[in-house]
Order: sequence, then structure tokens, then C-alpha cells
Amino acid sequence: MEARKKAEEESMKKLEGRILVMLNELYDKNTPFEYTLSGIELGGTRNMILAGNIAYNNTLLSIHMSRKGL
Repeated sequence: MEARKKAEEESMKKLEGRILVMLNELYDKNTPFEYTLSGIELGGTRNMILAGNIAYNNTLLSIHMSRKGL
């Protein structure tokens, strides 16, 4: 548990570009109704960060995740 939390914190420090903008909008509950993750690289830690932010957001209605290999 502790190692996973530390990995998430380290990954958050390295985020940039569209994923960072998306996470900020999710946190502020200021997203469009639909988001696409095309062009955004995901991995284990990023997936957990994204899921944690989506879980408490009520403005995002649809997320397009095709070809992400989940």
C-alpha cells in the first residue's frame, strides 16, 4: 500500500500536458461532458490517478478509452 501511494505521488509530480489539464478539470469538477484519452499515454500508476479523480467527479458523463489496452 505504502509503495503504491509513493509511486502515485512521484508520478503526479511528473505529469504534464493534456493529462495534467484533464486531472485539474476533474478535480475542479469543471469538465466537458465527454473526454477522449487519445494521445495520452496511460500506465498502471496513471490509471490509478485517473480513476481516483473520475470517482469523485460528477460533470464527466463519458470517457473514450478505445485502444488503451485495458
